[in-house]
Amino acid sequence: MSPLLIYTPQNGIYLKELLDGMATLLTESTFSTACDIIMILSVGMVGYQFVMGKKLESLTRFMLTTFLVMYCVLGIKVPVAIIDMQTAEGAGEALTVDHVPLGVALPASLISGMGYGITTAFSDVFHMPDSLEYNKTGMIFGARTWLAATQTRLSMSPDLAQDLSSFIRQCVFTAKLLASHQLSPQELTQSAHLSKTYFEEPSPIYRVILHNGVNLSCGDAAANLKTRLPIAAKLELERLNHLVTTGALTSRNTDSSSLPGEKTFGDRLQAAHKYYMNITEDAAETLTQNILINATRDAAADAFAFSGADAALMNYTNTDSTQKMHIAEANSFWLAGFRLPYYMTVMWMLTLCIFPLVVLISFFPTLSNAYFLWVQSQIYLWSWPPMFIIFHWFVSMASSTTITLFGQKTGGVTFSNIDSLASMHSNFAYTAGALAASVPVIALYITKGLGQILSTSSQHFGGMAQSLSVSEAQSAAAGNISMASYSGWNMNYENTSANNVSANKHDTNWTNMHGMHTEQLGSGVLKTTTSHGDAVFDVNPGMSRGPIHISDTKALSGSLNQAFEESRQAAANESQHYQTSLSSFAHSAVQLSKMQGHDMRLGDGVSESESGQYSQA
Repeated sequence: MSPLLIYTPQNGIYLKELLDGMATLLTESTFSTACDIIMILSVGMVGYQFVMGKKLESLTRFMLTTFLVMYCVLGIKVPVAIIDMQTAEGAGEALTVDHVPLGVALPASLISGMGYGITTAFSDVFHMPDSLEYNKTGMIFGARTWLAATQTRLSMSPDLAQDLSSFIRQCVFTAKLLASHQLSPQELTQSAHLSKTYFEEPSPIYRVILHNGVNLSCGDAAANLKTRLPIAAKLELERLNHLVTTGALTSRNTDSSSLPGEKTFGDRLQAAHKYYMNITEDAAETLTQNILINATRDAAADAFAFSGADAALMNYTNTDSTQKMHIAEANSFWLAGFRLPYYMTVMWMLTLCIFPLVVLISFFPTLSNAYFLWVQSQIYLWSWPPMFIIFHWFVSMASSTTITLFGQKTGGVTFSNIDSLASMHSNFAYTAGALAASVPVIALYITKGLGQILSTSSQHFGGMAQSLSVSEAQSAAAGNISMASYSGWNMNYENTSANNVSANKHDTNWTNMHGMHTEQLGSGVLKTTTSHGDAVFDVNPGMSRGPIHISDTKALSGSLNQAFEESRQAAANESQHYQTSLSSFAHSAVQLSKMQGHDMRLGDGVSESESGQYSQA
């Protein structure tokens, strides 16, 4: 039996591992036990429905569900072959899985096949250059290639970068621009071939010192750099290939005839420039031009730092800050162009992973069958790529038209327009990213009508634009304008503080009293001359002051106050003692008592006694 083809946007090897694990799990006794438990629960549910009056309906649904799940969805096993859309590799022994249940293999094959076919059809209808197709590179890859190329520097050849900067400073700026006027600023900024401008007809007088200390004439240095620059450009092509593409081999075949990584990126770079600017140069020439432009910027920054030309350095930093600001705005494009296709792949693989759970839930005889909902989720996910293609084509067509007209007026990629071109690509890429970010939401409502979702999207984009405009308008009206966090005269260049000098400090908070003039003499005394010519002297500034200050008046006043307080306290104490003694005497007098008694008895004898008591407390 021929295998069923299953397409995946990327990560075909991971999908193979997933299907292998699923096929193994479905043959385990654990899954069989789970099916038995679910069958018991479903029989109980059917019995409940039968008692509640839904006799024929419940029995029919239970029998059909059990038959379809047990003998069709799980019972039939087929082999599948996985096709990775990104590399167009697969359908071989390495990406073939046997004994996959028909319930997961057939829907995955049909839905992914239709998704791949629709995506390919949209790619053919909304045609792009071969190296810019969405199936190979992702959304608006031409803009991503362009931006990567315009930011190219000699990062892989630091010695060459240093030598080239020294050569441009000494043999181009000083010799050709300032000394001999062999080259004008207009010719430099409008040059579409900086290699010819820099290396042809070098100055025979000026010399330059390279990084290894060798002192060469400008002619010898030009010959040296001219031979080293193509090698460095090749290294940069290899680096950009690993950064921007998915690997060193991205062609359809894996044999020895495959294109190397830097040639693949070079073809895409050449296709992007031809599509967007109608430039037919090869990738090496394009990249060399961009390297020389960025090297000139670095050399100009070095020259500005050496000469202290603050205005020129501000010009450079403003341009560079503006460019970085526009490229930062393309972060949403990166998120949509790189991550959304990956998210779609991961979520589709996740739906395949939960197939065993879907099968178990499908045994329940409910109106909303879980298996059909599972199939609908796959259809939802595979509606993303065609919409990516449409947004890709719309934005790329608009950017191609705009940038081609701009390039025809400015004569190709030059030093003066490379920032504007990169900024345009960033803006279009940001637009594409913002549109692509709405694909998951639009795909959800594609069967329910687009009116509500498009209205919500328009309100979102309109509100975002209005909020940004109002914010910038308020900042401009209040005079609070910040351009790329640049502080006017306190400049930092490559983590080094330069031209940060504080001198001639003036205090503008001053007081002017007409009619009098005060000057300080050599002794420190202040002499004030009135309007009538009289002189008034203030000797306080001319008197020495020690660290100890004695104030007699304050000391005497404090001593008298202390004596008065002590005397008053003593008098109050004596008065209190007198009152206490008087009160004690009165209390003792009241307690004084005297007791006397007489006792007389008549009888055989006469007796008389007398007693007395006196007490005092």
